[in-house]
Amino acid sequence: MSAFRRLLRRLRASTAVLTGLVLAAGGLVGTAAAPARAATSITVDGTSGGRTFDGVGAISGGGGNSRLLIDYPEPQRGQILDYLFKPGYGASLQLLKAEIGGDTNSTSGAEPSHQHTRSDLNCDRGYEWWLMEQAKARNPSIKLYGLAWGAPGWIGGGNFWSTDMVNYLVSWLGCAKQHGLSIDYLGGWNERGYNVSWYEQLRSALNSNGYGSVKIVAADSDWGVANDVNSNPAFAAAVGVIGTHYPCGYRSAQSNCSVPSAATSSGRPLWASENGSDDYNGGATAMARGINRGYIDGRMTAYLNWPVVAAITPNLPYPTMGLALAPPARQRPTAPCWSCGPATAPATRPGPATDLRLADVERLRMTSSPHPISRRGLLAAAGAATAFGLLRFAPEAAATDGPASYTATWSSVDQHPPAPAWFQDAKFGIYYHWGAFSVPAFGNEWYPRNMYIGGSNENKHHIATYGDPSVWPYHNFIDGARDKAGNHVQFAPKPVSQGGSWDPEAWARLFKSAGARFAGPVAEHHDGFSMWNSRANPWNSVQHGPGLDLVALHAQAIRGQGLKFMASLHHAYHFNGFYDHVPSQSDPALRVLYGQQGSAAENKLWYDKLVEVIDGYRPDLLWQDFDLNLVQESYRLQFLAHYYNQAVAWNKDVVATYKDGLDNKGEVYDFERGGPAGLLTPYWLTDDSISSSSWCYTVGIGYYSTQALLHSLIDRVSKGGTMLLNIAPTADGTIPSGQQSILLAMGDWLGRFGEAVYGTRSWSSYGEGPTKMGGGSFSGPVAGKPQDIRFTRSQDNKVLYATALGWQGATMTVTTLNSGQINLSSLTGAQLLDNAAGRYVDLPAPTQDASGLHLAMPSSNPPFSALAYTVKLTFSGEIPVLGAPGGSTTWVKIANVTSGLVLDSGGNVASGSNLKQWNYDGSPNLQWRLIDLGNGYHRIMNRANGMAADSWGNSANGATARQAVWNGGTNQQWSLNSLGNNRYQIINRGTGTALDGSGSTTAGSTAVMWTPNASGNNAWTITGT
Repeated sequence: MSAFRRLLRRLRASTAVLTGLVLAAGGLVGTAAAPARAATSITVDGTSGGRTFDGVGAISGGGGNSRLLIDYPEPQRGQILDYLFKPGYGASLQLLKAEIGGDTNSTSGAEPSHQHTRSDLNCDRGYEWWLMEQAKARNPSIKLYGLAWGAPGWIGGGNFWSTDMVNYLVSWLGCAKQHGLSIDYLGGWNERGYNVSWYEQLRSALNSNGYGSVKIVAADSDWGVANDVNSNPAFAAAVGVIGTHYPCGYRSAQSNCSVPSAATSSGRPLWASENGSDDYNGGATAMARGINRGYIDGRMTAYLNWPVVAAITPNLPYPTMGLALAPPARQRPTAPCWSCGPATAPATRPGPATDLRLADVERLRMTSSPHPISRRGLLAAAGAATAFGLLRFAPEAAATDGPASYTATWSSVDQHPPAPAWFQDAKFGIYYHWGAFSVPAFGNEWYPRNMYIGGSNENKHHIATYGDPSVWPYHNFIDGARDKAGNHVQFAPKPVSQGGSWDPEAWARLFKSAGARFAGPVAEHHDGFSMWNSRANPWNSVQHGPGLDLVALHAQAIRGQGLKFMASLHHAYHFNGFYDHVPSQSDPALRVLYGQQGSAAENKLWYDKLVEVIDGYRPDLLWQDFDLNLVQESYRLQFLAHYYNQAVAWNKDVVATYKDGLDNKGEVYDFERGGPAGLLTPYWLTDDSISSSSWCYTVGIGYYSTQALLHSLIDRVSKGGTMLLNIAPTADGTIPSGQQSILLAMGDWLGRFGEAVYGTRSWSSYGEGPTKMGGGSFSGPVAGKPQDIRFTRSQDNKVLYATALGWQGATMTVTTLNSGQINLSSLTGAQLLDNAAGRYVDLPAPTQDASGLHLAMPSSNPPFSALAYTVKLTFSGEIPVLGAPGGSTTWVKIANVTSGLVLDSGGNVASGSNLKQWNYDGSPNLQWRLIDLGNGYHRIMNRANGMAADSWGNSANGATARQAVWNGGTNQQWSLNSLGNNRYQIINRGTGTALDGSGSTTAGSTAVMWTPNASGNNAWTITGT
């Protein structure tokens, strides 16, 4: 039976067969069950011998990504090695690329050199020898490939492309020989281009030193090398293989693996010499697709995944990328690569092959398995088949709410549930602006921009303290320099373990004590400095400044406290104006920092940074600042699809927020320093800062009061949102005591009365009282008064919480709950939340009249100190529906908040006539009755003509509001969304849009329909006539 037919037979099987053939989460699962047949159709080109396939392989390199594996105990270590290298078992790798250590930092740290200095030679240094020996012991046919990521400083006096480097590689081959290893392929310098004459010199040296059989791979970068191979015969003779990185797209679905004609006409084997960089679980489908697409469409004969195994500590980036996960906790090895193993290896084993393509394969549906398997494992098990287009799951197989996969289209990403339950339950998060911009501690977080604007306060301060920006640029704060006083200044916080002030564990404990349920850093601000170990951006906190992966350390500490982890990125503005006063830079590295690479490169870098943060740190929430609308749309969509697909692979629900450039169908809108004036759907977020003057620390920074911040949190929760509060640590990693005091005071209140906040939902009215809060962005925190009350409810809708922003005295009156608006006959109890969580003070039976619900409190003075006081109202069933003021029998006038004009029918007019607005004069044209329909909606009937307000089914913004004879349709049913202070949004059931005054103050102007928003045009008062 041919290899291809064996593959098809495997893919025709049931869940049990698939999971028995592949490795799902947790290791090997399942054995064969009775096959469930499905029709297949195959196109085979038998007229050609095809290309020789060189194999599927993986890479141990780019730092110590395999380092912990050597320390694993048996039998786990042997199991991992078997899974990776044993033929016909697990990944069954046929190629292994190993880093030639160079004592230089790369992606996951440095690997030691076999030759620290010219006179030093130690062939036992490092662990790659051991790994290659283990691979060869399990598969004597495996091909070995050596590649340098860097070199010791003595090489060529700092010039990699030197005779020293040629000799260095020859000596490395000699060390390999001492270990009994025969190296089959040798590369140049990873992702750093190539030097034609050097490769020719290397070929000559290999031949003269007995390594003529070693093939040279050029150039482990991009396809550009093919042009020189075609034009230079000597270079072509030196090169055995053309190897490029990520030919199917970096971190992509690997659906398109196109190759330029210069490469296909070169006559050299073409390799994807580095590909993947995906999570051990989430990248399976893309890898399986890339192996096949690369061979079939791209005519590539090898696929090497980076890396071979994730065996690094979790504080390093990309801790779960690899064909297998071998974490430091030394538990059983997890999810080795199945997509390159038994499910694919029979069809991809090295040797002559025939071009194959799958076509018109009938969809298979997974059947029940006799062996237990997790939903995530089930998805992983079917990954290879899905990649081939052979298998699709029914919707119930999705790992999270929403689709099982996403594509980079609005129609796809808009299906993502924007606000998962954990986010709506959390209510309160903390993040922090901390970076190189914190060092000057002057102005605000826009110091990097403003210091270049002549005459600005920051520019004057900079010249006086450091020097003119032309000679003392912003990147001095990153790399370190001396100010005019001779002080060394640099963003280089030291952990407390090294004698410094920064303690991420203490920060995380503080956030938890403050009552936050999620937290995280500004991973990159507008200044372009990445606070993680970035491969895409050389200006990062590992290669410059602290020398630490700050995002990783924060993530570890925050998750260690049981909080969700978030990361915020503000880098859209980085290349869209932030540095527009910085002179043009000639140094390519500085052009990266100052956003001067040009639109195409900058847009790609924007995307690549996001992918790194997503894949390396798995944020539960990814927050982004403004100017997303200026980022190329295709990259915005790729970002969303990638994030959501990764979340499916992780089996977790994630949140992406925005201020512009995305939409609220799949993402959550964020108000900066504010929020809506009233209830708003869908669920939203607001970010605010502990200070009104700056988001980062500055000398003399002031703070909002704890009362204002807490009251704003309560207000925003009541209106259907979550609050994200920013704090401002000092550059050395200290959170000032004033900020700590505010956070702890908020946490104290939430710890006692959080029942009325966490896990609640907004009610049909957000509250009441004299203090206006919100109204859009930049409205800021405001302290309330005792008469200000905010409502929340339990998720089962049986408990209503009324939180007063102060103590009203012996009696607490809730005017919204008056007898004209709500029937409280099902109220079974009223309690004051006591001074400790879970304790209550039972209140006497309240009284209700036309002015409100009146609750007798324990005393005229507060019985305990608190910034707000909550009453818990419990009902025998669901909370009664809040009706219209005056009830169904009272005639009322409906006045627009912006114009003061009232809703007008026009009197004796035809059905279908427009609704207008007019100055109130007592006419019956201007009087309406709000008739409760008993389903949460009202009929709005005019006194003059008896017709009902009607949306006419037109959901477009600006559509004319009309009237018609009552027919009971949804276009004539309206909900009254209370905004407090007798203000309402009047929302149509049929269209979801709200009655709107259009902003006109002219009597006779037409009323329209508009998406519910915080504008006064969208709000109406309802009062009796």
